[in-house]
Parts: sequence; C-alpha cells; structure tokens
Amino acid sequence: MKRILAVFGTRPESLKLWPIIKLAREEYADSLDIRTYFTRQSEEKYISDIEPDYAGKCSAGVRFGQIYMGIESFLDDNTPNAVMVQGDTFSALAGSQAAYFRDIPVIHVEAGLRTFRKNPWPEEMIRCQVDRMAWVKFSPNVKAEKCLQEELGEPKSMSLMTGNTIIDRIGMSWPNYIDMPENMIICQLHRRESWEQFETMMRYLGQVFLYMADERFSFLSHPNGKVSGYDLPGNVRLITALEYPDMMSLLAHCKAVITDSGGLIEEAAYFKKPCFILRDETERMESVEIGLAKLIGRGKDISAIPWLIRNLGAWFNPEASCPYGDGQASRRILEFLKDKANWP
Repeated sequence: MKRILAVFGTRPESLKLWPIIKLAREEYADSLDIRTYFTRQSEEKYISDIEPDYAGKCSAGVRFGQIYMGIESFLDDNTPNAVMVQGDTFSALAGSQAAYFRDIPVIHVEAGLRTFRKNPWPEEMIRCQVDRMAWVKFSPNVKAEKCLQEELGEPKSMSLMTGNTIIDRIGMSWPNYIDMPENMIICQLHRRESWEQFETMMRYLGQVFLYMADERFSFLSHPNGKVSGYDLPGNVRLITALEYPDMMSLLAHCKAVITDSGGLIEEAAYFKKPCFILRDETERMESVEIGLAKLIGRGKDISAIPWLIRNLGAWFNPEASCPYGDGQASRRILEFLKDKANWP
C-alpha cells in the first residue's frame, strides 16, 4: 500500500485533483491510500465532494512562507510515500519543496506547461521549479510532454502524457447539469499581470459591450479580480462564484468566452465554445492552433471581438477535437502509481 499526500490550496487544484482522489478511493483503495491536505491558500476549501483529511492551521489567504511551514510541520509527524501536487500555485511549490528536502518523491499533475516568458507571474517560475523537483511528471498533452523532454531530458525526467484531469472532472458529472439561459457570453478577468492594464482592458471591453448591445454578458466575479468596482452596462450581469456544476452549465449553454483564465480555456475547448484569450501569451496554445480560441492580448485588439464572434466561419473550428484529453487522465495516473515497479 502506497500512501500519497495530495496537497492543494485553491479551487483549480481541487477541481483537477478531485477526479484522481475520487477514482482512487472507488477503485484503487487496495493499493493506493490518497489523503488530502488543504493549505488554506484561498478563502474556501473549494471542494464539496471530498472533505480534506488535514488542513493547515493558518487563516485563509496565507503567504508562501506560512504554507510551507504548515506542510513542514505536518511532515514532522507524517511521512507519506509521495506528495502529489497540481499545477503552479504557492501550495504546489510549498508541497513540492517540503517533500523534496525530505527526500519524499514528488508527483506533479499537469506538468510541462510553459510560455517561456516571465508571465504568467509567478506561475511560470513555479512550474519550472516543481517539474525539476518532481519524481514523476504527468503532462496533459503532447506540447507539454515535449517541453519536459527537451528541458529536462531522459533519464532524469520521468514523465507520462495522460491528458488533463479537468476533462475527467467535467465528464464525471456531465450531462447532469442544470439548464441555463442560451447564448450568454461569459467574461472573466483575474490574472495578476492584467492588473496594471485593467483600466485599458475594461475600456476596450466597454466598447465590446456597446457594439454588442443586443447580446447578454455574464461577468464572473473572481476573488482575485477587480471588476466588482466597475459600473457595468445593462446587458452585462455580474455573477459571484458559482458551484462547479452550475459553472459548467453556464459554459455549456453560452455563446462564447472572453477570459484570461487558463482553466476556462480548457473547459471552453471541451464544450467547443469560441474562446477569446485576453493575454499576451498563453501556455495553452493548443486551443489557438486548432481554431478553438484566439489570443487577443490586453489592448486595442479586444475591440475586434464583436467582428470575430459574428464571423466565426473565418477562424473557428468546432469540428476540432478537444486538445486536453479524453477523460481518462486520472485512470492513467493511478495505473502508473499502482504499479510498484514504477516507484523509486
């Protein structure tokens, strides 16, 4: 029996680790014991399906040092066979670093994402650091796997392309979602690197709302965002955080997505929704390359969104396969971990 500690502290981590944990407890309990540690990085635990087995003692919204010290203290009394982290958060970095310094193998889920630029900051640095500390890296697609091979090489890099577990998460519940109004356009902005240009971005988005006055927009209020302080026009509705099934219902019935969120890019691709990425770079270029998304930037090109929506035939390819997997990523991960021959 291998004991694995899954560390998470934000909603995206919990959503992407949940399918692994759920499947492990349902079908792999005889060989894998996965316990969860919630760092309290965000305000809520953000996972209603599985209660955390352990939680840090700090208050919500903690900094990296506090997260790290909490995991360190926990590992003083508990020594798992491996620590599992997901993505590129402070919790992922702290969990990896605390385990690495104790010579506990690190498992990195969704490894290999890169922009090869400073942004997204500090996520790009965290990804690179975690991948270098990880014993095994589960990459979500061909591009990420290639990055790992070229950057870390073999045999130092032990990696396996599995797909993205967020596709597993959607598939485990879909189509059991509630009905939502059709043809809403979803907006969300929350990245740190958007903050300095937020006024400019909102000015151009205001033009989009004006040009598309006959359309309805749902602007998602993110805990890390700034939109709640803006006076939005009548065709734009501000929505507070939704439970994940409700969010997927909204996405499944929407007309398009305007976002700087990496997770929404992946989810939009699953539902084949046109996605406009308000960033200067993205680690999810797969969606752009196959015609499911447009990399718009944070400036005047935002004002081109109405034309792009009204002329989808010029660029959008709804026949493209979702580039983030087939919904079997969690099973591939668990099959690898189940095999004792794969362990150090």
